[in-house]
Amino acid sequence: MKFSYLSRGILLILVFFLALTWFLQKDAIFLVTLFFSLLLLFFFRKSSLRVSYDSQVPSSFIVSPTNGVVYSVRKNIDHNIFGKGLSEVRVSSMWLNEFGLGFPLEGEVRGLKNREGKSFFRLFKKGLEYKEKFHIHAKILEIKGKCGQEVGLEFIKCELGFDVDLWVKPGDRGKRAARLGYFPFGGTVLIYLPPHFDVLISKGDKCIQGSTPIAVQLGRNH
Repeated sequence: MKFSYLSRGILLILVFFLALTWFLQKDAIFLVTLFFSLLLLFFFRKSSLRVSYDSQVPSSFIVSPTNGVVYSVRKNIDHNIFGKGLSEVRVSSMWLNEFGLGFPLEGEVRGLKNREGKSFFRLFKKGLEYKEKFHIHAKILEIKGKCGQEVGLEFIKCELGFDVDLWVKPGDRGKRAARLGYFPFGGTVLIYLPPHFDVLISKGDKCIQGSTPIAVQLGRNH
């Protein structure tokens, strides 16, 4: 659906129960169902899509793949899949954020892996900076840009949320900010950037999916 991440079947069920309780004049049940329906529509709302050619951010910039707040920015990080000497941006999304996820740059999905493990409470200060991270449940996505740059993403489930729902597979291509899935009730997104990228955001900054520039390749700003 254009306005919601809820499936058409769920929306039809909600409409059916609203119509049924209205017809049977079950006012209390109708009001409860209406409140529940509006709550679901709010949480699972889908913002308008802004693809790269509509953006005011130059194409050389990498934009945030998620809505949330920057929890930390670390440099010279090694990753067992994405490589060494990387910059790591940790973004925590909250319940009230729009759930959408998008391509951080125009490119192709090169890898998609599942890492089985325990969920992670997104407000913890530690636990993702040490070896324990490799025992935490996550979906790992690797995207290669059309200019050869590679960006790694880890979607880490929170104990209070649901697992990420990704709509892409290796070989799929997308423009910057094009939707690739959604993260119901939020979690933690780790963004790994190559050494030749300059990180533009810092701890405490708010990120808007598809709009907030988070990094730019050194020597390129247009």
